This record gives sequence, structure tokens and C-alpha cells, in this order.
Amino acid sequence: MLPKAEFNHSSAPEVLPSVLIAEDDELTRAFLQGVLQKLGYTVIGFARDGQETVERTLALRPGVLLLDIGMPVLNGLEAARRILEEMLLPIVVLTGLTDDETLEQARALGVQAFLLKPLSSKEQLRAAIAIATMVCERQRADAARIGDLNSTLQSTRVKAVPRAIGAYGLTRRETEILHLLAEGRPNIEIGTILDLSPRTVEKHVEHILGKIGVKSRAAATRLVADALRRHPR
Repeated sequence: MLPKAEFNHSSAPEVLPSVLIAEDDELTRAFLQGVLQKLGYTVIGFARDGQETVERTLALRPGVLLLDIGMPVLNGLEAARRILEEMLLPIVVLTGLTDDETLEQARALGVQAFLLKPLSSKEQLRAAIAIATMVCERQRADAARIGDLNSTLQSTRVKAVPRAIGAYGLTRRETEILHLLAEGRPNIEIGTILDLSPRTVEKHVEHILGKIGVKSRAAATRLVADALRRHPR
């Protein structure tokens, strides 16, 4: 006779993220705070304009940001852009606007969820936070995979340039750029690959050409090709 399976019906309580409310209307702030507290969330702060939203979000690092799109000083889209440049977190945009252009701009920035005001039920808010959190987790996982891939690619580029080039005293970054330059890639593409501005790439190329003693990108490409033929990896 098989033993009976034992089931543990107790489960750990769900850990809910902390929330920062960015809303310029006092009554709406109070309403959102009340709803969140009833749902079990901890409200760790408030912001009353877009600039304050950026500052308080980066200082307090909440688990979720509720962000009104129509904020004074900085609008919600600009606040979201500045925040997401510094850190990735779940953002639920609160808006009374329904135009597709505004929503597409928010999506393009990386905003994960949206709620139309006024809210019709507290469950809408709970669902929006859950969606934003889930999407943000995927974004973080994707960013980590891309970071690992970029590290591998950059390491490969450095190894791919022949040892003879090492005599010119190029830095690791200059070696990466020289490899991409030798592939015929323009500055803007090199910048995209290495997360550099085209102007920064241009300055690196100037330094590289000076170090290896040539006056053009074409000459640099020939130098790398010749070194590969003479010193195969």
C-alpha cells in the first residue's frame, strides 16, 4: 500500500513591492494611497511634479512607480525617460488620455503597464502592478542576457585582432573599435554596438590612426588584413 502524500497547506505570505506615488493632484494621491494600503502595499513616498519624481525615485528606489502622465515641471513621459536611463523598475502610468501616440511613446520608453483614470476598482490597480512587475522581470532578464552576449562579443573582438597589432599600444576599447573598423562598419554602427556616441567613436578612431601610423580608415583596414595574413591566429 502506497503511503499517503502529505500536503503543506501553509504558504509563505506574498511579498509585495513598495510603491512611490507620483501624482500632482492631492485627492488622487490620497485615494491611491488608501487603495494601495488596503491591498497590502507599502507606500514609501510621494512626488508632486516630474522633477521631484525623478529625484525621489532614484533616491528611494521603490519596487513600483505609479506615475501620472500629466505632471507639472516635467511631464510623466520625460520623467520616465530620465528614470529608466538610470535604473530599470516597474512603472504603471496613470493617465486620463487614450490617444495611441502617447501610449506608444510610453511603451517605446520601456513603461510596462497603463491605467486609465479614474480607476473603477482596486483590482485594476493590483493587476496593473502585477503586469508591470512581470514585464520588468523579463526586461531585466533580457538585459542580463544581452550584457553577457556583448561581453562575449567584445572579448572575441579583442582576441580576433592579431598579436602584431599589440605592438602599437592600443587600449582594449581601441582594439575593439579597430576590429569593427576593419569590418567596414561606420561610426554610428560601432557606437551602437559598443554603446558609445558617434563623436566618441570618432575621437577613438583619430587616436587609433595616430597610434598605428596611418591616415585613413582604409589604410587601417589594410594594416589589420596584412597582419592577419602574416600572423594568423
